Amino acid sequence: MMRSSSKQDWLLRFTWLVAAFLASEGCGPSPVTQTQEVALPDSFEIEGTTWTRQSWSDKHDHSLGTYFKKHVHLAENPAFQGTRVCYTNDLGTHRCYWVAAVGDSSRWIALEFNGSKFKPVMEGQGVPFDKLQPKGKQ
Repeated sequence: MMRSSSKQDWLLRFTWLVAAFLASEGCGPSPVTQTQEVALPDSFEIEGTTWTRQSWSDKHDHSLGTYFKKHVHLAENPAFQGTRVCYTNDLGTHRCYWVAAVGDSSRWIALEFNGSKFKPVMEGQGVPFDKLQPKGKQ
């Protein structure tokens, strides 16, 4: 039978102590708390079309509810959980955006529709939501 030295015993105990500490405290980076939010513009222009911010209404809920019933796989997408805002152009087309601050930029996903006609989902980063502000300033 082989007997370990007291130095080996001490090293083994120390290693177990460090491992237990790291396991209890976690050894990964601590989560980042987002202190900024996306500044939602009153209007913006894309490809010659001006989009003006609208108040969220029951019409938006109804149209989107109908869309998500047909596209259930999208309804559960976490991207549709951000701050939602709707913009309308002069032709009555609506763009509903879900936006979230991510680091020093924003990430968004949008549905564009006119009546019951929807275009494919669009997503992007930054423009038109490229400005951030401290939380609670909206």
